[in-house]
Amino acid sequence: MTGSETRSLKGLLESRLEEEHRVRRNGAASAVQPAESDWKLGPNTLTPSRAEPLFAAEWRTLDMMANGASLLEVLTDLCAAVDSHAPPATSMICLMDPDRMQLLPCAAPRVPAAFMAAITPWPIGPNRGSCGTAAFTKQRVIISDVSNDPRWPDEVRNLALSNGVCAAWSEPLISEDGEVLATFCMSYAEPRTPNDRELELIVAVGDIARIAIERERSRLALTKALDEIRNSENRLRSIIDTIPALAWSARPDGSAEFLNRPWLDYTGLSAEEASDWGWTVAVHPDDRGRLMDSWRHLLTSGETGEFEARLRRYDGEYRWFLFRAQPERDNHGVIAKWHGANTDIEDRKRAKHCWPQKNRPWK
Repeated sequence: MTGSETRSLKGLLESRLEEEHRVRRNGAASAVQPAESDWKLGPNTLTPSRAEPLFAAEWRTLDMMANGASLLEVLTDLCAAVDSHAPPATSMICLMDPDRMQLLPCAAPRVPAAFMAAITPWPIGPNRGSCGTAAFTKQRVIISDVSNDPRWPDEVRNLALSNGVCAAWSEPLISEDGEVLATFCMSYAEPRTPNDRELELIVAVGDIARIAIERERSRLALTKALDEIRNSENRLRSIIDTIPALAWSARPDGSAEFLNRPWLDYTGLSAEEASDWGWTVAVHPDDRGRLMDSWRHLLTSGETGEFEARLRRYDGEYRWFLFRAQPERDNHGVIAKWHGANTDIEDRKRAKHCWPQKNRPWK
């Protein structure tokens, strides 16, 4: 994760901490306090008795993300924090597999391994337990008693009960564009219905998990895009390497960024030797100053141009080349890079100087 992303994550947390402290200060200054069950601080906050452990977990979650922890490590740590601060709950996060429309339980530090294996993967649908139904309906699902709720599949009812899942409440984690990313589930070893504070906990923890999942998806999408760009550039360079002309590209300041294989083979220079301004060693000493003056003029004017100079071959012989350069501009008209090609004009030069004046062809 980059430094800017780290600062953004910590800035998000600090703004939320500041808001929490502001609400708590205002609450403390009020002459009349609301009843504990009615104390609503918003969709991303909790009652004071639950706020500090949750914000500690949120800080740790964001810090882990900023320091390169895997998504599984982040979500597992978050569930472990919930399990330790909200006993006797057992929490679990299931990631959505959109291609197969199923859930993949991933973070569940207190769930028995045998039960995890039995429910992986878990299909979504209108009567597929709390998580499967929540993912299908995109609504919170509260199953207070697994033993008799029709939304719990009969074929796994006894399995759930034997593993201590007698009540299960699931929150779908939905992205800004409406896509179900995952579900967050809290289960209990006895039938029960959540109170207001427990509902707040479900929403708040789900929000933290959603941030972590969306950050990971963004990172993966960026990595994939960069890989595709690199692959495209590699394919393009492979094509350019097959061109018989000596082709190249340069940065906006004129330093060489890429020289194709024919260019390197002709001069006998390696890509490392020719990069930046190293390519100038192949230019004839008598032509180098004039060539660089012409190149600097093009860089300043931003125009397409061409000029002639002798280029040293790998065996030490110099031949005349025509250098052509053309700028590539971005959407704002700013030069992003230069592209060019060097064409061998040695034979044409010799013919021009050796042909008798009276036998020169008409122009």
